[in-house]
Amino acid sequence: MRRAAGEAAAELVEPGMRLGIGSGRTVLALLEALGPRLGAGLRIEAACASRESAELARRLGVAVRPEDEVGALDLAIDGADILTRRLDCIKGGGGAMARERLVALRARRFVLIAEAGKLREDLTDAAVPIEVLSFGYKDAACRLRDLGFSPALRMAGEKVYRTDNGNPIYDCLPPAGKSPAALAELLAHVPGVVATGYFLGLADEALVAGPSGVERFLAPENR
Repeated sequence: MRRAAGEAAAELVEPGMRLGIGSGRTVLALLEALGPRLGAGLRIEAACASRESAELARRLGVAVRPEDEVGALDLAIDGADILTRRLDCIKGGGGAMARERLVALRARRFVLIAEAGKLREDLTDAAVPIEVLSFGYKDAACRLRDLGFSPALRMAGEKVYRTDNGNPIYDCLPPAGKSPAALAELLAHVPGVVATGYFLGLADEALVAGPSGVERFLAPENR
């Protein structure tokens, strides 16, 4: 199903596009689906949200913009860890949500791709990744607890996991009784928080692959 989602998203890519490329396994499936067209002469320019995506894109012949330049984009395509039919989602399983948000915000059209197993009715009880500054990251955990979150420091084996930005991530169970929108607003004002996995009201559409094919969902304002 991941491959089907990637292939469906690849059909949206047109010659000469300025493309935003997210991160994760579904996005890698998108790049793999684009491979034959790139080999046959398709030319696009891309801003990539992770070094892994950038490396694969370059190998396939995509002109990748430098890390200090995102610029205006025609289309951004990214995966989702959890997704609702209203196209609110949680991202950050791969740790690139800070860069993914910047790429999404620079795109004229933002499309999510996912497998049907990622669909949920809402995001209320789902854990959310929160990237915090490396400086004083243990203090950040205290501030998150004060807001009612239950933070768990993400590890890579015996070492603290680090994003491409060099920062750690706390995977946080949210407090009960507050909406994701309210929590996202609270987190925006917490010193040391770099980015959260709440992507609310950003996507224009989603391509969701299931056993019977790929279903297209539109954001409420686009229906």
